Amino acid sequence: MSEEEYAALRNDIERNGILVPVLVDQHGRILDGHHRVKIANELGIDYPREVREVADDNEAHDVALTLNMVRRHLNREQKRALIRAEIERTPDAVDSEIARRTASAATTVGAVRRRVSNLDTPLSDEEREELADAEARIERANEIVEEARRGDGNCCRSWTLSAPMPTGCVTPERGVTG
Repeated sequence: MSEEEYAALRNDIERNGILVPVLVDQHGRILDGHHRVKIANELGIDYPREVREVADDNEAHDVALTLNMVRRHLNREQKRALIRAEIERTPDAVDSEIARRTASAATTVGAVRRRVSNLDTPLSDEEREELADAEARIERANEIVEEARRGDGNCCRSWTLSAPMPTGCVTPERGVTG
């Protein structure tokens, strides 16, 4: 998250509090909402939490990754960097499994896998920086998605990430969608 984005999030939280619950596992580990927690701690305010039961560390990682990948603000390179990191984390997983976890197409995973000719080759500094930036942007996008879901129109209650928001839905970020 850029300094400007962080400052905007902090200002919003100062004005409105934390509206989107921080997602934690049953052990209290943060799965989604790291920036919200950091800002809440800086401001000395409480924040809502939602607990998600996970079987193990792999499931916790999968939940966090899936939440991050479904956000639409990532560019092609950022998504591919996340897919590559997942291929490196689970090199024996089939493309369709990685595609499910990363909310992408199996053909995209295959294309990324083909580019990674040697899985022992670590990410470059540039790729790691791009990955960190993508993860930060994903965090903010999740907050925006949750805000949109809480819009004051009933249509937002049925909206999912896989479908465009219905016309006429009122959201805090975009006003009335058209």
